[in-house]
Amino acid sequence: QLTWSETENIAWKVEIPGLGHSSPVIWEDKLFLTTAVPTTGSTGQTGSGQGGFGQGATGDQPEHRLVVLCLDKRTGKKIWERTANTVKPHEGYHRRYGSYASNSPVTDGKRLYTFFGSRGLYTYDLDGKLLWQRESPIRMQMRNAFGEGTVLVLDGDTLLANFDHEGDSFLMALDAASGKTRWKVDRDEPSNWSAPLVLEHGGVRQVIVAAPNRVRSYQLKDGALIWECGGLGLNTIPAPVHANGIVYVMSGFRDPNLLAI
Repeated sequence: QLTWSETENIAWKVEIPGLGHSSPVIWEDKLFLTTAVPTTGSTGQTGSGQGGFGQGATGDQPEHRLVVLCLDKRTGKKIWERTANTVKPHEGYHRRYGSYASNSPVTDGKRLYTFFGSRGLYTYDLDGKLLWQRESPIRMQMRNAFGEGTVLVLDGDTLLANFDHEGDSFLMALDAASGKTRWKVDRDEPSNWSAPLVLEHGGVRQVIVAAPNRVRSYQLKDGALIWECGGLGLNTIPAPVHANGIVYVMSGFRDPNLLAI
């Protein structure tokens, strides 16, 4: 039986500054993660606001450094640290489950792609050299200022970034080596946190995005719509999964539905 606690069966433990809800990613002996650190003189993390359960604060927030860290997977020792940007976010995040570093990074073993939603995309080599960066095309307005957090998805040499919010939503495909836009499709969707899923069916690579209005499948090569299906509710947070030719999608709290398509 495997057991662990604060002190039992722990290989290493390292304090991470700030607050980050992104998942770490590992390549060989390097572990990468992101966090948001209040700057000196800042009043700190202000995800909380007035209003309903978990609602975030609106309006300009305290200044934060968006930090990318590389640790030794075996020891936890810091190998390098980079500040991607220093920003004053335009709104807060869910008081229990959010942060300004909720978008998980991704790597292909050559480059590390870090995504901070409205605050940009920053790509490094695995030694911490900045290769390219892109400002976000919009400032997302999330429902109840719940915060951002859709995961950046990498498939081969294509990066997929979804921007579903309470404004003009869209899905973008970028060239992973340069950051240049390959295609962009507008989407009639409200706030959404579900990560796109890429799969191949009938010789065609599809990008499937679950969302409150419609679940949609696009061609990876050009963004052309293949199919769509309604039936989910608000709070589409779980990412789609698939098995045996069936895609499973879910929506969460308030209108929890599960579809097999």
